[in-house]
Amino acid sequence: MNCWIGAGRLGSNIDVKYTQGGMALARVLLAVDRYGKDGKKSTDWIRLVLWGRTAENCARYVGKGSPVSVMGRLSSEFWERETDDGKKSQLTTEVVVERIEFLGPPAHRPQVQAAAPPARGGKAA
Repeated sequence: MNCWIGAGRLGSNIDVKYTQGGMALARVLLAVDRYGKDGKKSTDWIRLVLWGRTAENCARYVGKGSPVSVMGRLSSEFWERETDDGKKSQLTTEVVVERIEFLGPPAHRPQVQAAAPPARGGKAA
């Protein structure tokens, strides 16, 4: 089973972009606090990927610092990049959000219109 559940605060406002097919897409970091055995707090930054109406609604109703709970699936990508020392392997892991709940009041920030999705078939609607 591939299931990730967590809660934290958004690390930035959500900037929605659209694929060529018109699907909304957004990426944002989620700050999740944890406490070590010594009682010191540290923060883990979890990369979230939001699609469709979920991305659009998050951009509309929550912003940087908003508390949210998230349920999704882990997605990892392994790739190589060129460095001065040769190729270096990289691993990127993200949570593809399937469900998100807003835990606080709506964010108090200016309403920003998301960029319009591209016209389908190359013609303006």
